[in-house]
Amino acid sequence: MSSPNDYGTTDNAQPNQTALVPMSEAVGAGLLSRVEAEQVGLLIEQSISPNTRLAYASDLRQFARWLQSAKPGLAARIVGRDTLDRPTVIAQVPVPAVLAYITARQHELAAPSVRRHVATLSAFHAVHGWPNPADDALVRKTLVGL
Repeated sequence: MSSPNDYGTTDNAQPNQTALVPMSEAVGAGLLSRVEAEQVGLLIEQSISPNTRLAYASDLRQFARWLQSAKPGLAARIVGRDTLDRPTVIAQVPVPAVLAYITARQHELAAPSVRRHVATLSAFHAVHGWPNPADDALVRKTLVGL
């Protein structure tokens, strides 16, 4: 099995598959205009039910708050503010941070809740075209052990 490349696909992807390209790179390379990138973002948002969007936002805020208290140095690079000035994830999350989150929250949340939070991080990375920390073998095995 191949590992994901910088665009979230495997190097042995089928020729008819399109690699995910982060929006900022697509705009910077002239592949999409800013208006087109915004439209893509709106279409992706519309593809997710309102309740799921609320759950995702809540999960990202919970992760961001945990990260700020547990790993403030890393949080400074990953956590920003949402439109209501609440902490949220704004950048790629490294695998070790996800592993630390799972082990810390396993005692505070039910296993399905921890898994959902990791699934939210997965969806967040997928939408941005970033490598997915939830695809890491250690993250998958750790989730199975919950």
